[in-house]
Amino acid sequence: MPTKFLAPLLLLVASAAFGQDVILSELPGGLKGEIIMLAKKTGTVSIAVKITNVGSRGDAHLLMFGTPSLFDDAGNRYTEQQNITGVAWCPGPDTNPPSFRLCVGLPRMDEGKFFPLQGYTDIEPGKSIVAHFSVNGGRQSIDKGERFSLAQEIAYRFADFDKDAATPEAEKLKTLHFGTFSFTGVKPLTPDVKSAITFDKVK
Repeated sequence: MPTKFLAPLLLLVASAAFGQDVILSELPGGLKGEIIMLAKKTGTVSIAVKITNVGSRGDAHLLMFGTPSLFDDAGNRYTEQQNITGVAWCPGPDTNPPSFRLCVGLPRMDEGKFFPLQGYTDIEPGKSIVAHFSVNGGRQSIDKGERFSLAQEIAYRFADFDKDAATPEAEKLKTLHFGTFSFTGVKPLTPDVKSAITFDKVK
């Protein structure tokens, strides 16, 4: 089972004019996230996030899991037609209450729900991937919201490629860390971002 750690808060505030990248957050020696697109049309919010492995600790293995949580400042919660592409994603079983942490083997290992480690998105040092969020919803005042806030849980680990192939999966699970990728108050075309990612302590 993955080892749990306390999660310190990393907070970065950034703003940019339309057409510029907006740096959301950075794990020192590891991952950096940037909004490169946010748009809304007829109730659907589309967000593109560039994630770069800026560290030298080896390949980053990344999984987004659970359902994205998206709100706007008009009180709408976007919960329909949720989708994440461009990165490994495990939405988790459709249960109430949600049990999406079964994707990462918590609170127990369930082979039928567990997302295999070999399926995580591999990001080499200096390389990037782009994750696309598309969420529809908000039945009232659906077109009145102007600023958006999103939170998405992530699991990640870093590994040396040569050593990783010979490492048992049970040992790889112990190196998993967890965080919440989030930003608040983003306005389409003219982002003004307050963002935070919480990370486990990395040993």
